Amino acid sequence: IDTRRATLKIYPNLLSHVAESVEGLLQRPHGCGEQTLSSTYPNLMILKFRSKSKSGSDIAGSVAKQALKNLQKGYEKLLGYQGADGGFTYWGGNSQSDTALTAYALRFLADAEPFVEVDEKVVAKAAAYLLKQQNSDGSFTQKYSWETTENPQRITMITTYITRTLSMLKLSKPNLNKALAYLKLRNEEIDEPYAIALYALASKDAGNVTDFEAATEKL
Repeated sequence: IDTRRATLKIYPNLLSHVAESVEGLLQRPHGCGEQTLSSTYPNLMILKFRSKSKSGSDIAGSVAKQALKNLQKGYEKLLGYQGADGGFTYWGGNSQSDTALTAYALRFLADAEPFVEVDEKVVAKAAAYLLKQQNSDGSFTQKYSWETTENPQRITMITTYITRTLSMLKLSKPNLNKALAYLKLRNEEIDEPYAIALYALASKDAGNVTDFEAATEKL
């Protein structure tokens, strides 16, 4: 007899539903420097959710254990992509360090620190590299060896992303203020919603309420 069956589940709230679905987020770290970060981050977010949310206890211990294992592997793999100059690279070895990727790595390391042992020397070298990349006008950019000119749109996106990173991690107040001043002068040129949002959040972190409100209104 072809017997059909169904299962009814009743969740007390939406977060409980989400908690049961997080197993699908588990990923083993893989790929280049950027892929390693992006494939490891979901594991980190699971652990953060479990530790801070009231519904976090709904996440099975086996899921959290696997997430922690993947996080540790991702961290160890990421170390292989740090260049001699302190910046992080896409391919490791002697490949060129990337400014935006280094900022991404620093944010990851800061988030991972409560769960795995992070080498402070790695963080210090990466932070020093990142701050050295700031131009005299306050901007950050990345020019690759095959390019003959800089990409203005890329300068805006990289600068806003790194400015937000500086504000989140409180790396250097002088560098942050310099970057914010650069972005404020070019506020009218910024029409990418993500860039506007990053600028607004960084302005708020820096205590620039007027600039935060103006950017929010524009967004």
